[in-house]
Amino acid sequence: MFRIFTTLSLLVGVLLCTNLALGLSIGKYNRVARKWIAARHDLAKLSPGSDEQATATAKLRLERSWDLLRPIEQKKRWHVWSGIGVTLIVLLLNSLTVTYFIGTSRWCQEVADAYGAGHELVKQSVHLKRSNFPWALSSTVCLLVIIGLGAASDLTANFNSAEDFVVPHSIAATLGTLWIIWSFRAQARKLAENQLLINRVLQLVKEIQSDCVHSASE
Repeated sequence: MFRIFTTLSLLVGVLLCTNLALGLSIGKYNRVARKWIAARHDLAKLSPGSDEQATATAKLRLERSWDLLRPIEQKKRWHVWSGIGVTLIVLLLNSLTVTYFIGTSRWCQEVADAYGAGHELVKQSVHLKRSNFPWALSSTVCLLVIIGLGAASDLTANFNSAEDFVVPHSIAATLGTLWIIWSFRAQARKLAENQLLINRVLQLVKEIQSDCVHSASE
């Protein structure tokens, strides 16, 4: 489990950093998009009988504004879709660690009850489970905050005040990415500790079984 989680968390770290860089490279999307919207609105206001020169000027303005917006729009789409993908993976990994610790903690309890020993190891297992949960929860909350600010900074979702959320979204995305990566590091360490704990439980079970076999043979 430790190796699987470590490999996946490294992959997610790369994806998070890539998506962050892609988002920061979008630049002044809202400003350029507003110019394109204004140009389209001005063209739509012209009546069919309007001056041909005015119509041609409006169309040219619309085309130029779209030429500026198109590459930024493509970056934005990649940023959004890659963000959705990496969000699902982060949620999966956090859910995986929480479920794993619940399962192994229950397993330790059942082994301790069956063999009448190892209750101290059970306490350690419960402690690891409880100490891992805040890391998984906090990284999930960070992700939700980043997504919420990202939606608020999108002109298509928040036309009136999208620009006010661009900087908060960039800051939250940067700090949140660092926190999520750090939380994965903390969870990986706890998984390693839990694996050692499981090995100790298995070793204790072997010793008890060996003692029982030896007593029976006497």
